[in-house]
Amino acid sequence: MVRRFEKQKYTLLLVISFFFMALGAFFGIFEEIVPLVPLMIALSYSLKWDTLTGLGMSILATNMGFSAAITNPFTIGVAQGIADLPAFSGTGYRIIIFIFMYILLAVFLTRHAKKVEANAKASPVYEEEQETRKKYSNFTTEAIAHENSRTTPAIIFLIICVVLIFATLFAGPFIPAISDYALPIVGLLFLIAGIGSGLIAGVGKDAWKAAGEGLAGIAPAIPLILMAASVKYIIASGGILDTILHNAANAFQGANPVVAALLIYFLTLVIEFFVSSGSAKAFLIMPIMIPLADLVGVTRQTAVLAYVFGDGFSNLAYPTSAVLLICLGLTAVTYPKWLRWVMGLWVWVILASLVFLAIAVLINYGPF
Repeated sequence: MVRRFEKQKYTLLLVISFFFMALGAFFGIFEEIVPLVPLMIALSYSLKWDTLTGLGMSILATNMGFSAAITNPFTIGVAQGIADLPAFSGTGYRIIIFIFMYILLAVFLTRHAKKVEANAKASPVYEEEQETRKKYSNFTTEAIAHENSRTTPAIIFLIICVVLIFATLFAGPFIPAISDYALPIVGLLFLIAGIGSGLIAGVGKDAWKAAGEGLAGIAPAIPLILMAASVKYIIASGGILDTILHNAANAFQGANPVVAALLIYFLTLVIEFFVSSGSAKAFLIMPIMIPLADLVGVTRQTAVLAYVFGDGFSNLAYPTSAVLLICLGLTAVTYPKWLRWVMGLWVWVILASLVFLAIAVLINYGPF
C-alpha cells in the first residue's frame, strides 16, 4: 500500500479519514476502532508522518463521524426514538453537516501531515515518539523472504481474520449480542491475527515479542481507565447529575429558541464529562429536554441535533474518556499534548456546531 500510494499519499490520507469517519456517522462505530489505531500509526510512520497523524486519520476521524452522525443508531436512533421522531428523519441536513465537518478534518490533517513531512521535528511529539518508532521497525520480515512457501498461508490467515474483524464491526449496530462485546471480540481477533500470522510465517519470536511490548505499553493506562469509570458512579451516587439537570431545566424558562438549543448542546457537553455513553446520555437527557424544547419553540429534531453535537465532539476531549486513554496508552502521546494538538480543530468544530444549530432553529428543522 505504501509503495502504491507513495506519490498519492495525501489522497490516501483523505480516503482513510473518510472511511473511518463514515463508520462513525453511519454505523455508530467508535471504540471498536481502537485495535486499528496501531495499524494506522504504522502506516503514518511509513509515509513519513507522525503518531498524531495516525491517531487523526483513525480514532479522531471516527469520532468526527460519530459526532456528525447521519444514521448512527446509538445516538440519532435512540434520541429520535425518545423524541417520537421518524427513524433517521432529517438526514439531508445531517449530510450537509457531515460534509462540512469532513472538510474541516481533511484540512486539519493535511496541513499537519505536510508540516511534519517537511520537518519531522515540527511534530509536537517528535521526541516522545522516537522509542515508539523503534518498536514498529523492530518487527521485520527478513525470515519470510527466504520461505515463500510459508508466506501465502500467513497472508490467507491474516485476510480471514481481517474479514472477521470488519464483519464484527458492521454487524455490531444491528445485532445487540455482538454490539455489547464488539471491542473485546475485535481485540481478540487482532491478537490472533498478529501472533497467528507471525507463527505461520516463521517469525513467531518477533510476533510474541511485539505482542508483549504492546501489552506492556498499554498497561499504565489501565488504572487511569478504572479511575475514569469511577467518576460516573460517584456523581450518580452523590446526586450531582440530578442537580445539573434541575438547574438546566430552570434555565430554559423564558429562553428564546436559539438559546434553548445551545443550552441543550452545552448541557450535553457537561454531562459527557461524567457519562461517556451516547445512548445512556440520550435516556438521561432527552426525556427532560424534549418537553422543555416543545415549550420554548425548539423542534424536537433540533433538540436531537444539539444532543448529538454535544455528545460526540467531546468524546476525545475529556480525561474521563476510556477510549482516549486507551489510544494514548498505545502511543507516547501525553494527554496535554493531545489536547493542545486538537484544540485548533475543536474551536472550529464548536463554532460550526453553534452555527448549524442556529440555522436548524431558523429553518424549523423537522419534521417537528
